Amino acid sequence: MAHESGIARVDTSSGAVQSLAASRDVQVSGFERIRWARDSLVGVQRLSDGTRRAVRLRIVAGRAARIDIVDSDISATENPLATASGDEFYLLVHPGGRDAGDIVIRRRVVR
Repeated sequence: MAHESGIARVDTSSGAVQSLAASRDVQVSGFERIRWARDSLVGVQRLSDGTRRAVRLRIVAGRAARIDIVDSDISATENPLATASGDEFYLLVHPGGRDAGDIVIRRRVVR
């Protein structure tokens, strides 16, 4: 589960909550959307300057070991939705300056 200051693992059977540990160089705060994809979490992360990016957090031995940028071209006016299927990560964005009904789907492979 993503929250403002990080990511938590929630055991729905017991109700136990544990923060996701991360390597020193891996930032796990600011996630707005996360999805599980194979051995990683992929999601949309808001940075301290207000910009957003899509990233992949590689999970090794229960901790976030590495972060890879999947898409850094998400404008502040776009409000992306995200999903994952197999090795593919999809971002649905409403580009600024277009009709409110316009949706752009961005597909990224995350192997």
